[in-house]
Amino acid sequence: MSEEKKTGMRKGAFAVRCIDSVLLAGLALFFFLNPSFYQNKPADADTAVIHAGRIVYVLVLSAGGFAAVWMPNPLKGKVKDRVGILLSFLTMPLVVFPLEYANIRTHMLPSDVFVMIGEKKLLLTGAVIFLFFCWFLVIGGVWQRAAILLSILVCVFGVVNYYVYAFRGVPLLASDLTVLQTAMNVAGDYDYRLDYYTFSLLLFTVCWCCVLSFSGKKKAFRNWKVRVGVLAAVLVLTIITDRVYLHTKFLRQHGVSFNTFKPQKSFAKNGTILTFIRSIQMMNVEPPEGYSPDQTKKLMSKYTGKKGSGVQPNIIIVMDEAFCDLQASLDFETDVEVCPFFSSLRENTIRGKLYVSSYGGRTANTEYEVLTEDSMAFLPGGSTPYQIFIMQPMPNLDSTLEKEGYSHTVGMHPYMPSGYNRKKVYELFGFDNLLFLEAFEGASTVGGRVSDDADVDKIIQEYEEARKESDAPFFIHNVTMQNHSPYEVPAEQLGDPVHILADGSYPDAESYLTLIRKSDQAFEKLIGYFENIEEPTVILFYGDHQPRLSDDFCRMAYGKTMDDMEGEELLQYYDSNYVIWANFDIEEKEMDISSNYLIPIMKQATGMGLTGYEEFLLQLHEKVPVVSLNGCIDRDGVFYREINKSSPWYEDLLEYNYYVYNHLLDDNNRVDSFFEDCGDEKAA
Repeated sequence: MSEEKKTGMRKGAFAVRCIDSVLLAGLALFFFLNPSFYQNKPADADTAVIHAGRIVYVLVLSAGGFAAVWMPNPLKGKVKDRVGILLSFLTMPLVVFPLEYANIRTHMLPSDVFVMIGEKKLLLTGAVIFLFFCWFLVIGGVWQRAAILLSILVCVFGVVNYYVYAFRGVPLLASDLTVLQTAMNVAGDYDYRLDYYTFSLLLFTVCWCCVLSFSGKKKAFRNWKVRVGVLAAVLVLTIITDRVYLHTKFLRQHGVSFNTFKPQKSFAKNGTILTFIRSIQMMNVEPPEGYSPDQTKKLMSKYTGKKGSGVQPNIIIVMDEAFCDLQASLDFETDVEVCPFFSSLRENTIRGKLYVSSYGGRTANTEYEVLTEDSMAFLPGGSTPYQIFIMQPMPNLDSTLEKEGYSHTVGMHPYMPSGYNRKKVYELFGFDNLLFLEAFEGASTVGGRVSDDADVDKIIQEYEEARKESDAPFFIHNVTMQNHSPYEVPAEQLGDPVHILADGSYPDAESYLTLIRKSDQAFEKLIGYFENIEEPTVILFYGDHQPRLSDDFCRMAYGKTMDDMEGEELLQYYDSNYVIWANFDIEEKEMDISSNYLIPIMKQATGMGLTGYEEFLLQLHEKVPVVSLNGCIDRDGVFYREINKSSPWYEDLLEYNYYVYNHLLDDNNRVDSFFEDCGDEKAA
C-alpha cells in the first residue's frame, strides 16, 4: 500500500473519530441540559436512586464511547478478529434491551425488560433480529458493519415508535406505513423533544457503534461462493420466518396478542418488534366464518330498500376535526361556556354521543364509517381502508345520492389532498367537485389552519354556486382542519381564550377548548344561514375523534389516563358528539349511536329513500346501537368487548360482518344494488 493511501486512510479515520466525539459530547450535553431526565422535585428515595443511576449510565456509556474512539486497540491478529466477531454477535441481544426500555417507558432498569416481556417473547424477538443481522452480513460482507447497521435500524425503529406514540397516543403500527404522506403533511407542526427513555436508546446506539467501529473490520466470507451459499440459506430462512410469523397462528399460540382497544398495552406486554409484526398480520382480512357470496346474496334479498316520501333535502355533512363537547360528559369547569350553541340546539334535531373507532387520529376511519356505513369492528385494528383497501369505485353515500338525482356533489377538505389518499378516494366515490387547500387561498386561519369560519363560508359559496347551475338537491361532504393537533399555540394567541378552572396547568387543553369554541360559533353561523333557506336542508355535524391531550389534563378530567383504564371505561376516550338538524319538521330525539348508523338514521328521520343495506342497519340499530372497533353496546346497555357465539346478537353481527366483507373486500361478488339502490328491487 502506498504511503499516500495510508495517509488518506489515517485522515479518514481521524475524521470519523471527530464526528463520533461530537455526537457523544452532544448527547452528554443534551442530557445534562435537561434536568427533567435526572431530577424530579419532589422526589422520593426510590426515584432519587433511579435518577442517580441515569447519571451513572450516561457517564459510563459516554466514557466507554470516547475510549473506543480514541484509545488504540491493544488486540492484534486473530484475537482482535475473534473479539470483533464476538462483539458483533453480542449486538443482537444487546440492542433489544434499550429498544424495549424506551418502549415500556417506566421507572425501571433496562434489565427489567426480562420481567416485563418474558424470556420466550425475547427469544422470538431475537429470531427476527438475527434474520436482519444475517441480511446485513450478506450485503455488507463485514461482521462489524452488519452489527452497526442492525444497531442503527433498531434505533431508528425505536425513535419513530416514540414519536408516533407522543403525537397520537398509539405506538407505531404496520398500517402507519400506508399513511406516510399524511404524516409528512403535518410533520412540521409537532414538538420533537425527546423523553429520557428514547434518549437512552440513542446514546446506547452511538456508543455501541463506536465500540464496533474500532474493534476492527473482519470480513465474513472467504470468497464469493461462500457468500452465495449463505445468501441462499438466508433466503430460505426468511421465507420460513415469513410463513411462520405472518401466516400462521404461531405468535398467538405463544401469547403474542394484539389489543386493538389499547395497542400500547400490547407493546408493553409483547415488545415493540413482535407487536409490530402482529399488526402486519392484522392487515390481512380473512372472510368471516361461514361467508359465501351465494349465502350473502340470499341474506340481502330480505331487504328491498324503500322509496322516499318525496323529500330530497340538501345534505350538508361537516365532520369537524377532533370536535367533542368534553364538558357534556366530564366534570371540569371553564371560565366561559365552550359549546353554548351546540349544546342548546334542540328543535328539529337528533343528537347524542357518537361512538367512534379512533382516538387522537385516524380521522379517515370515522369518515369511512359514515360514508360507507361499514363498521371498523370487522376490519383490522389500526388499518385505514382509504389507504389499504379502496382501490376501485365502490358504493357509498355519494353514489347513492347521485342515483337519486343529487348534482354538484362536493368533497371538501381545507388541507393537503394527499392526506389519507383522500383525493383518490373521493374520485373513486364519485364526487363531482373536489376542494382542497388550494381552493382556500386567502381564507382566514386560526393557529395556522384554515378556520372553521372560513370553511363555513366556503360551504355557503358552494351551495350558491350550485343554485346557479340547477335546482337539483345539493350535497357536500366536508372535513375541517382547524382543530387538528398539536395544541401548542397558547389560547391567548388564538383569541377569545377558554381557561380551565381547576388546580394545575393545562395549556394544551385550554388551546383545544378555545378552538372548539370557535367551531361552535362557526356551526351557529352555518345553521343561521340555512334556517333562512326555503329549500329543505339537513345538516349532519359530528366529531371524528377526541383529541390527544396531556396526561395531567386526563387525570383531572377523566379521573385517570387511558393507560390506567380497562374494559368498558375506556369507551369514554372513544366518543364524540353529533347532531342532525333540519330546517323542516323532524322528530326530536336523543340517542347514543356509533358512526356507522349516522346516515341511515338521518335518512329515516327526513323521509329519504333507504338502500337495502340501510334497511338492515336500522333493524340492527334497534338491537345493538353501538358497533365499533372497541366493542358493542346493546339496547340494554350491556357492553361486549367481543361478540362470541354465546351472545344474543351473534347472528345479527355476523350478518353485518358478511355485508362489510362483501362491500369492501369481495370485489368480484359485491352486490352493488344492495348498497346504493333505494326502491323495491331485490338486492340480489
